[in-house]
Amino acid sequence: MSKVLKKYQQLVADMMEADKNRDAMFRGMDAMFRGEWKWPGEKPSWVRLSVSSDPHDAPRAGARVLSALDPAIRLQPMGDDEGSKEKANRIERVLKWHFFNASRRRRASVVRDTVMSALLYDEVCARITYLPHHEKTLKAFQPESKRLKAARRYGPFAVTVVNPQWVHTRYSDFMPEAVVHKSVQPIREVLDFWGPRAAGLEETAKGKEPPKFATVYDYTDLETRVVWAVASEHDSMVLPDDSAAKVIIAPSDHDLPFLPWVCRVGGTT
Repeated sequence: MSKVLKKYQQLVADMMEADKNRDAMFRGMDAMFRGEWKWPGEKPSWVRLSVSSDPHDAPRAGARVLSALDPAIRLQPMGDDEGSKEKANRIERVLKWHFFNASRRRRASVVRDTVMSALLYDEVCARITYLPHHEKTLKAFQPESKRLKAARRYGPFAVTVVNPQWVHTRYSDFMPEAVVHKSVQPIREVLDFWGPRAAGLEETAKGKEPPKFATVYDYTDLETRVVWAVASEHDSMVLPDDSAAKVIIAPSDHDLPFLPWVCRVGGTT
């Protein structure tokens, strides 16, 4: 298993290396958003420094305005007859209902996070989770448990809008081929999401404090998904090829006919 995992760890490391310049640009955008700027070199004594708040205020204002709009879901009818149009309308209404419920389960609405990501980074990355498939794959929920009942109240879908800095996508001329999501999370959150598959991640050697954080790497391509995590005492990101990685999902076929990610970039390439 270690040799198989090493293969995917190297793939992820290569994808991160390919996005090195992009990530540097994103860090610069974050610095502008936070109003962080220093005078290059020694500032003359007669100059008064004033940092503009426009890079912060403009995305915030745009997010407030645009997130007030409901998403326009449009499905092309399969035919020109009234029956096909009515069927398309019913599917549109169902999709809007699922989208609304998926947004209710989150701390912030899907629309607002999407708009903010588009305005700030000119890129949007979102993971779509179908709960029945998640439960079947991970067996993280016991049948009819309180947690399962609570999760089902918001419908069968979960939409997670992710900061593009933590997502790396490999493209071909045909389509996105693979996506890796890296994240630093408190150990408790990792256990809540992955259930028994993450058991043992919080264990530590005798005499040492239990780790408080974990770096999780979630790699998915058109056929395979593999997830591993590395526990640490700090909230800094651990490299993907760390030898202490714990496998949460071994490389296996995810049984989905599509890539469960949406990754879109504005402008041109």
